[in-house]
Amino acid sequence: MNHRGVCRLLAFVLAPVLGGALLLSSCGERASTTKARGATTVTTGAGPSGSVAPAPPGSLPTGPTSLEGVAVQLRQVAAVSEPTAMTTRTGYPNLYVAERSGRVRQVTVKHQLDNNGNIRKTDYAVERGALLDLSRQLRSGDDAGLGGLAFSSDGRKLYVSFTPTDGGLRVDEFAMADDRVDTSARRTILDIDHPGGTAPGGALATGPDGFLYLATGDPTGAAAQDPRSLLGKLLRVDPEGGDDDQAYSIPDSNPFRDGLSGAPEVWLSGLRDPIGVSFDPKSGDLWLTDRGETIEEVNLLRASGGAGTAGRGANLGWGQVEGAHGGRGTPPPGHTAPLFEYNHDHGNCAVVGGRVYRGKAIPGLENAYVFGDRCTGELRGVLSGGGVVLDQRELGAGTGGPPLAFIASDPGGELWVATVSGQLYRIEPAG
Repeated sequence: MNHRGVCRLLAFVLAPVLGGALLLSSCGERASTTKARGATTVTTGAGPSGSVAPAPPGSLPTGPTSLEGVAVQLRQVAAVSEPTAMTTRTGYPNLYVAERSGRVRQVTVKHQLDNNGNIRKTDYAVERGALLDLSRQLRSGDDAGLGGLAFSSDGRKLYVSFTPTDGGLRVDEFAMADDRVDTSARRTILDIDHPGGTAPGGALATGPDGFLYLATGDPTGAAAQDPRSLLGKLLRVDPEGGDDDQAYSIPDSNPFRDGLSGAPEVWLSGLRDPIGVSFDPKSGDLWLTDRGETIEEVNLLRASGGAGTAGRGANLGWGQVEGAHGGRGTPPPGHTAPLFEYNHDHGNCAVVGGRVYRGKAIPGLENAYVFGDRCTGELRGVLSGGGVVLDQRELGAGTGGPPLAFIASDPGGELWVATVSGQLYRIEPAG
């Protein structure tokens, strides 16, 4: 079956979960991409206090508009070693976790059904052997190691981002053979020179358009405002569009597709240390958290033009400005301010993203973006409408000490929390 046939089959099967319009839209642009050379080397803000602004008339989302009374708890169900990312695979109930040391672990999910076919109980088991082991091919520690993990839309390819032994940031692709990784079918998609050892980035996501997104960091701020640099950016490429001599192609809607005024891979700019990149499966909106020097950002880029449009050409300001009000210089033209931001008071140190809740277990959390802070371990929800904050508050749960690593979602839209020390929790309603 060709790509378009696979897309339409997936749209039919996954429409109740992801939205058929988003999936079908991804089938259209795949054939409209520009070839690139092989592996490349190279708004409205809430204010510092997180104040709530009124939403424009008619902009409120369906569902809750307040998080009052919503309380959650964490239930530990598994443990791994220093997790950095988690993802899901189309057609499989399992979870896949990246460990900083270079291993990808499969968390096998088994549902026990009652006589009516409803889920009565779910068991989770971390497979003893690694699904993929790159531990001898990377350097780890601090911001280094295996950092990003994503599957292609059809689940047939696995993408990992890591810091290789010779430095920089690399993205490799592996083919999947049923439920195992075919290490003989491996390609390097991106190989980016990154000076220094801090904030390399590496967050990966497959968008609703089917393209691969990679977030890169820039702690100095010099490269983040240079459209020709791949650092401090969100990159967008089509790994399936290349040929024997080309690792990927450039989607036609990339803002610098012709390469004249910027690098063709660049989708948006102005990032410092992007740690969370995710797409709302219902709306196609892009959520991006960026760790700052003094201000932590939660950025919402709306898909106002449909799937695959969220964030196109945006500039989030790092290098010239931090947050909505942080002073480093004059905000760049067209600066997109964060939806929500906070400083390092009260033990906060680094924002951890984050997913929009699309599960069924906690109805009051519908539409909320859930994120946390690495040092406090506290979870917070933000509800937005019309590009402004409707409500934001702590959700009454935290890790109780261990630093927070990430927040992710499972195939049913329920949320998971991981700590740096390895605990994997499900977010459940309190009580």
